[in-house]
Amino acid sequence: MKKFLLLASMLALLTATGLSQQKAGLLLTTASSVGDAQEFHGYWIVRDGSSVDVTTGDRLLVPRKSGWWELGITQLTRVGSQTRSARVWAAPFGQPRAKTHVMPMSDDDTCPDDMNTYTVSWVGTDFAALQHDYESSCMGRSVSRGQSFVVRLDDLREKNDVNAQRLKISELAGEDARKAMGDGAAAVSSDDENEISADEESWIVSRERGHYRLLGTVERDMESGGQTYDVPLDPPKTLVGPDALAVGWDAVLHKVPDAVDAYTSPAGDWLVIVTPHSLQVFTLDQGKIGERLKRVQIESPAVVAAQWALGEDLNAWGEVVKGAWTDGN
Repeated sequence: MKKFLLLASMLALLTATGLSQQKAGLLLTTASSVGDAQEFHGYWIVRDGSSVDVTTGDRLLVPRKSGWWELGITQLTRVGSQTRSARVWAAPFGQPRAKTHVMPMSDDDTCPDDMNTYTVSWVGTDFAALQHDYESSCMGRSVSRGQSFVVRLDDLREKNDVNAQRLKISELAGEDARKAMGDGAAAVSSDDENEISADEESWIVSRERGHYRLLGTVERDMESGGQTYDVPLDPPKTLVGPDALAVGWDAVLHKVPDAVDAYTSPAGDWLVIVTPHSLQVFTLDQGKIGERLKRVQIESPAVVAAQWALGEDLNAWGEVVKGAWTDGN
């Protein structure tokens, strides 16, 4: 019996050790604004023991059940006008759209200097949160508005960002989310003495301090800036994926005081901390942050997408990501 218990203990220890040393990779994408344009910065982070390899690129890649997709932005210019606009698109990897497009002048363009820009704030495996900004000075009347909403990636392929269906929060997060959205709007209205009406189609997914959040949004105009308010409900995994952080946020700040976000591996054995200027990789042991294994400079701390790869997926993801970031297309 003693030999059996000893053998069982050794097997359990080996299993735990194998799990804690399981190779894993994090595909992280951040976004930055350059003038009126949004640019993406990708980081493929792989840990193998004490070694951490980081590959960088400039395309937003999305691993989906149907295969790899890419999400991008086409910058639009019009002949005879200095105004720039943008369009967001999504498509299976290998079917990219042009980064820039020049539109001809048309007699139907009554307001050629109108500007419509779209930026991306979050991307999941099936959905994306977008910000639409519109400016016009047509007919001597100045208009400036902004809206935020969530759409399906499939819609961004089949249609475009203008016609993509704006999804209600209850469609993706359930009826409890609709009720929580109303509660969040009511709480802000009470505090600010500025009544907000919850709109089920005006919401986004946000990331803060190692966790995803749901935020309701209010349309922005020239007279009043846009506003967000908390939807007091944890986003479902079906929307954002796994969202566990194997260490407390206070411990993250104690280790890296300027941290703005953090991600822990599925096995809970390493940690990626995002700061305003860097990505830092640390070991984790039973929820305690250990030594720093890697530090790399980043273009922006605004993370818009994050997915983990394990096991057989690790090498396959690496081949796709590295190939996409070096093919020059």
